[in-house]
Amino acid sequence: MLATWWPLAASWLLMGIEMPLVTAVMGRLPDETVQLAAYGGVFFPISLAIEAPVIMLLAASTRLCDSPENYRYLQRFSRRLGLALTGVHGLIAFTPLFDLVVVPLLDTPEAVVEPARLGFQFMLPFTIAVAERRFHQGVLIRYGRQRKVGVGTIIRLVAVVIPLMIGLAIGTEHSAAVAGFAISSGVVAEAIYARWCVLEVERGPMREAVSERSLDLGTTISFYFPLALTSVLSLASYPICSAGMNRMPDALTSLAIWSAVTGLGFFSRSSGMAFNEVVIRHAGDAEGARVLTRFMLIFGLGISALVALVAATPLGEVWYVDLE
Repeated sequence: MLATWWPLAASWLLMGIEMPLVTAVMGRLPDETVQLAAYGGVFFPISLAIEAPVIMLLAASTRLCDSPENYRYLQRFSRRLGLALTGVHGLIAFTPLFDLVVVPLLDTPEAVVEPARLGFQFMLPFTIAVAERRFHQGVLIRYGRQRKVGVGTIIRLVAVVIPLMIGLAIGTEHSAAVAGFAISSGVVAEAIYARWCVLEVERGPMREAVSERSLDLGTTISFYFPLALTSVLSLASYPICSAGMNRMPDALTSLAIWSAVTGLGFFSRSSGMAFNEVVIRHAGDAEGARVLTRFMLIFGLGISALVALVAATPLGEVWYVDLE
């Protein structure tokens, strides 16, 4: 179980670094309050809400890609889902729907609207890239290539850092747009790497895999809908929080601070996100449920203690002031 978990946890931990890194760079560029509010309070939460239904493709492909036929079927399903949601993203980003839907829904401050729109436009490849990445990472996990998931995340982090460093070097006034471009670049790079790694699986162990079941639309939806609903409900909390803060006093400052707070929140829980795939792989093992429960409780309490230290001691000043 530990051998399955730690490469995935390392991958999630590296992804967790991304949000504080983006916030740290934006905080050192001009007009940081407005730009951070546009990023953390508008276009990133909306992007997460749109891509939420594809998040669990990793769990689905880990469980269901047990033959070449089922792999190809689920691949078509994931691409259609990703492209459909990308179409929704594009319609909102590049048409008056942004002003008709996003601005009144979130009650977005006027100063934030245009930086948020530009950042959201640069996020267009995000959903389809996440769909491709998550689907192919699940295949890698199923066939014992989970370490490649961690390598892909390193590639993603490098692809994120390069645009951020360029933006920092030139002192751009449009850091929200740079953030959107950097995040999209990272996810696209990781998706390309994951797809390339799966080519070896297609030519090797998958070719001889045989399944007793054949996937169809009904079977796929009945398995996937509860998973997708879970991620939709979870990620919907981000725009809901933004909408609430926009209707309170000092909304602009609150949205800017929210970027830093959510960055720490995601970083602290990132390695725990890998438990989804570990449970799918090992819940059926002998003693699997007992071992998983014990490990989860120990790990969860440890991470919660670290977050409490940051929240209740001078470590919070080190994180939010010195680092971010």
